[in-house]
Amino acid sequence: MATLNCYPAHPAWQRLREALVQIFPSVGGNVRLAQDLFQLLRRAGLESVNYRPFLVGFRTGHPMEDYVPATVESVRTKLIENGVIAPGELDAALAECRAHLADPGTVWTYHTVAQVWGSRPT
Repeated sequence: MATLNCYPAHPAWQRLREALVQIFPSVGGNVRLAQDLFQLLRRAGLESVNYRPFLVGFRTGHPMEDYVPATVESVRTKLIENGVIAPGELDAALAECRAHLADPGTVWTYHTVAQVWGSRPT
């Protein structure tokens, strides 16, 4: 999640991002998947394994505009149960983050996306 960033930075975005970082492993997420895929394919015996990471960015009006708030809402119960964030703080951060993302001057980058491929041994 190191590349999940908002420009210009905003405290509500940061709070939601940190909440995701804390809860993601407990809901089955792998925050290092893009980085781990290369070694996974090598250990699986593939040859000539290649790795191409890249970033994707979004801005107001894109269908992914609400990704961070919506993702946080999808794990709301876990966040509150685990004491990561209080309900009132969560609601305020969601509203502030959505307002910031609606600003035409705001852009953000997604998680690292990686293409990893190789070939089966002959």
